[in-house]
Amino acid sequence: VAQPIGLGWHPYFPKRARSHLRMAVNARWDPDAMQLPARRVAQQGIDDAVDALRLDHCFDGWSGEACLDDEVLSLRLRSNLTRLVVYTPPDKAYYCVEPVSHVSDAIHAPDPVAAGLCVLSPGERCEASMTLDIAVR
Repeated sequence: VAQPIGLGWHPYFPKRARSHLRMAVNARWDPDAMQLPARRVAQQGIDDAVDALRLDHCFDGWSGEACLDDEVLSLRLRSNLTRLVVYTPPDKAYYCVEPVSHVSDAIHAPDPVAAGLCVLSPGERCEASMTLDIAVR
């Protein structure tokens, strides 16, 4: 029996005084009252201090590369996936930059495949990759 699947990684990073995020995207999913993606809106890329961001969003049209910099390290995250979840909780000492294949809660979307899920029949495969290039300052 064919099954829908989605792939992704969920790394989180320490939020430091000079944490900065740069990424190219073309849309974001704004959440509903339940914090689930409800509406796709145009979004230019992000190039900002993490402390200035208030995000818990999935982004579409991701270029496949995000750069994270602070006073301790410079990190380039790359993936062959086209969506990215970014979570920047203001009250936590971390933030998340997560390559994913699908919009959050895609299984409940009217068209889960359009939301990024892949349907695999027995014996079929789906692959994704992520690379972290890290330089310590």
